[in-house]
Amino acid sequence: MLGRKWSLRILADLGFRGFDRFGQILRANPGLTPRVLSRRLRELESAEMVRKQVGLTPRTVTWTLTERGKDALPAVMTLLVYGSRWNANYRFDGRYPESLSTRSRR
Repeated sequence: MLGRKWSLRILADLGFRGFDRFGQILRANPGLTPRVLSRRLRELESAEMVRKQVGLTPRTVTWTLTERGKDALPAVMTLLVYGSRWNANYRFDGRYPESLSTRSRR
């Protein structure tokens, strides 16, 4: 599951950046489509790594990490550190990769 495209980024957004809404995750990840995000969230939910919570008034959907998802965060952080160290000068789609700390919260 963690090897699927965007899965690690979604876990990082939920765990490190405090995002909990579909739109927040989508806006923070250029190139991620709504269809793929929906699919990955369902897959992560099936793997019991995230939990969907539906509010009644107004109807809102939020996503949170489960214990299993939280336990994966050290591995996610290790991969992020590795990528920052060894691919810091690599350009993606004409721009350098962004660090987690430079993006805005919400």
